[in-house]
Amino acid sequence: MGRGARRGLTDVDPAAMDAELATRLGWAERRIELPAGRYERCCRRPPSPTC
Repeated sequence: MGRGARRGLTDVDPAAMDAELATRLGWAERRIELPAGRYERCCRRPPSPTC
């Protein structure tokens, strides 16, 4: 199994998943326009596919 793979859903916390989803959807509501160029980025958490 790959990294983070699960055999079942017994150890999944639905409330935590819902809270994280709500946070990420909140981030998606805020849009800003940036001109083309190079920008430094920072992440609040360790690198992930969405970071």
